[in-house]
Amino acid sequence: EYLTQAREVISVRKKAGDCTIVVKDVPGDILVAHNTHNVYSIMMRLFKSTNIEWDEYKDFMHTNTMRFSGRYGAIGSKDDFYVLSNGLIVMETSILNFNSSLYSLIK
Repeated sequence: EYLTQAREVISVRKKAGDCTIVVKDVPGDILVAHNTHNVYSIMMRLFKSTNIEWDEYKDFMHTNTMRFSGRYGAIGSKDDFYVLSNGLIVMETSILNFNSSLYSLIK
């Protein structure tokens, strides 16, 4: 059953997460996209870059630069999207399904 009433969408949106990600496997690569859902008034972001020396973790943490979008005055990224200097991309999202008829397909 799809959400058809605006009030239903607003009600669900209040419970929903703040972002959506897409991961696509293509020949020879993986493409990723990230979208943050929020109000227009906090649209302005900075793209931050930080270098941290992970001395106690250097044997398994092969990165020291982290880049991410963030808000003015915030240390971390509420957007939950990070690009590490070792080539990894770290993303987080809430997984929501607004079509309840699809639940039977989850295995």
